[in-house]
Amino acid sequence: MNSRKFLIVNADDFGISESVSRGILFGHEFGVVSSTTAITNGRFFEEGARLLRSMPALGVGVHLNLDEETAALPPSKIPSLVDEEGRFYSRWTMISRLIRGTSLVSDVAAEWSAQIRRCLDFGISPSHLDSHGHIYHLPVLHALIGDLAVKFGINSVRRTTPQLGSLARNPGALMKSISLLACGIPFDRRPQLQKVAKVRAIGLEESGRCTHLDLVNHIRRLPPGVTEIMLHPGFNGPDNSVYEGWQYRWEQELQAITDIRVIEEIERNGVELVSHHDLVGLRYE
Repeated sequence: MNSRKFLIVNADDFGISESVSRGILFGHEFGVVSSTTAITNGRFFEEGARLLRSMPALGVGVHLNLDEETAALPPSKIPSLVDEEGRFYSRWTMISRLIRGTSLVSDVAAEWSAQIRRCLDFGISPSHLDSHGHIYHLPVLHALIGDLAVKFGINSVRRTTPQLGSLARNPGALMKSISLLACGIPFDRRPQLQKVAKVRAIGLEESGRCTHLDLVNHIRRLPPGVTEIMLHPGFNGPDNSVYEGWQYRWEQELQAITDIRVIEEIERNGVELVSHHDLVGLRYE
């Protein structure tokens, strides 16, 4: 590949709502979105899967989650992860329990397998895996994510890579960035993850509030090889009200990925826009 630059523009959270999902599809049709990851236990995923199948050029991965929506499996199958109604416990409750030991991992394996199978059941072959809130970067889950990728024939996983120089845009991401940097060392060395491509993913610091200028700056600084930019575009809508606590600016990001200046910057820099599916057989690490 020499100095060739490949860019995956991934829109997270497909399936959480109709407004977000349709915004992602709009960003693919009229902008630079080349990939998305679906929350397969999301409220809109079943209907959204039909729309995804109509866009074969859009790569679709699974956005594994442990703290949004109702679990894919019933409470009796994963009692350590959900309440009696099948809702996941809070993110921080889950993280604290996972940090304390491995007793939850078997339930996580069952639930995440079900989330991946749900994608397959709707006729979509997952291009890659990533996780909501970057939770699979916790060392206790490193081996599991590698095992799941191999089990389901998935060749690529996201490797979130903080860009500390961008923290001025979101100082609140400092602790998350430091934690991910620390977790990245064992992630890279885990034997189970040597069998899959670990794709460098940036955009953490602008998460949910990325502008066209942020994208232009990322594109100008792309190194040779493959880079993923993770984004959260969508349309605003009342069905997003349950997620107001995220403080995401969905339409701001949608405007950024459809901005002609971003499209022109990709062309000007000779960047090849790809999806995770396109990486099969390529030597880029």
